[in-house]
Amino acid sequence: MCRKYLFLILSFMLILVWNGFVFSQDPGIRDTARIECAENVQPDTQVLLNVYIFNDEPLGGFAIPLAFPNTVDNLDITCDSVSFVGTRAESSYMKTDSLSIDNVNNRLVIWAGWFPGELAPGNGPVARIYFHTGPAWDTTRFFPVDTLLWPPLTALEFSILPGYAIFPAFVKGCLSSAPFLYGDVNCDRQLDVADIFYLINYLFKGGATPTPLLAGDCNCDGEVTVSDVIYLINYVAKSGPPPSC
Repeated sequence: MCRKYLFLILSFMLILVWNGFVFSQDPGIRDTARIECAENVQPDTQVLLNVYIFNDEPLGGFAIPLAFPNTVDNLDITCDSVSFVGTRAESSYMKTDSLSIDNVNNRLVIWAGWFPGELAPGNGPVARIYFHTGPAWDTTRFFPVDTLLWPPLTALEFSILPGYAIFPAFVKGCLSSAPFLYGDVNCDRQLDVADIFYLINYLFKGGATPTPLLAGDCNCDGEVTVSDVIYLINYVAKSGPPPSC
């Protein structure tokens, strides 16, 4: 009986949110910074994460501060370098250097600037981050790679003109020794009501992106849409088939 009421409540909330989304969504496409997910990360290995940018206007520069991952407890991972070779940002005049990497606090800033020049509109990798893990790397854990505010001033932003910046959408990455779970969009290794609300918030309220994004594809149709929310509700509240591809 409780499952039945939970299903009805969640379905009703979804209808309300969907109606608000249909009549209020931004018709434009928001610029986005996205970090790759690295799976099957093992001890004593090199790890590569690609950083992607989608921009529909020319950029004079960008700054993407990251925590890799966003905790500092016994990680046994080191950021070695950042490379722009062969990426969309290779032509930048200024870019990330060794001072932009803080291995004590497990964070770094991916940044580039053009003077003169610009990053033309497009979509694709702008940088590659190289890590190496040590012998104590914990293979049982799943670590998100998230953005953060690096005091006093560094925040996630794209520069359009001198003195003018926009704040793009962000898709966090991950470092994991095990494959992600479909439907586990909040990365707690469980499939429950919290994942339903997380997915609803992402789709209709501009909330945080699932990590990785593919984790939100609960019905395995290659997209993350309202149908995945319904599929997840059916699994959690009605004992339907589990998300799996």
